[in-house]
Amino acid sequence: MNKDIVFLVAGDPLSISTDIPAFWRKEALNSLLYSRLYANSKVDRFVAPDQWYKDFSNAMEKVKWRREAYKSYSFEPEVGAVVVLQDLVGARLGSLFGLSQAPQFERLMASVEDSLNTEVVGAKLRQRAVVSAPGEKDSVISTIALQLSFVGAGPAVYSAFVHFGTIEDVEVDFINQRFVGEHIVGKVSIDVSKQLLNKAGYEKDRMLDQILSKLPDSTDKYVFDITSQRI
Repeated sequence: MNKDIVFLVAGDPLSISTDIPAFWRKEALNSLLYSRLYANSKVDRFVAPDQWYKDFSNAMEKVKWRREAYKSYSFEPEVGAVVVLQDLVGARLGSLFGLSQAPQFERLMASVEDSLNTEVVGAKLRQRAVVSAPGEKDSVISTIALQLSFVGAGPAVYSAFVHFGTIEDVEVDFINQRFVGEHIVGKVSIDVSKQLLNKAGYEKDRMLDQILSKLPDSTDKYVFDITSQRI
């Protein structure tokens, strides 16, 4: 079918393939929301992003999403280098998973780019992914901490969590912004992973009931359906 439903989940872009049965699409969404909220409750991801990602991954494993592949990268951009978040994430996902997941990633990015033209989506994404604070020498350092995820056959979750600081003004479409190396503070870090759901274990341990018991009664403030906004 090559179609996806795209959400902002606790501020992070997520696409779920409609090739996956509706029941498992819902379970993937619940699992990802639970894991993000769990990690958020443990640590501020702008202060300790590495620990936030570890807490998120651990929460996913507790609800039966086994990590099958993982790679962590970090680098300090050279003077004159340019970092574009979308290109960085696409390249790292490609290096770990090859071209098989490229179409869904590209559809996710296209949907997010289209939606950034709307005030609501742009504000929600930037508010959750960017924090600015005073730095040294009267500069303002903006920290970007964004997780992009998509759910494919399995179901399996493919995700990339990227974070870095910059003294540049962060634009609404920061996913395609060209960040100059000498303006980046410290390192650019990105974690890429694949987590596959153990369906038998999920059902045997009644994970649905356990997850729902830990989610808020209403998740409307955390889950925003981008797809419906584009119809």
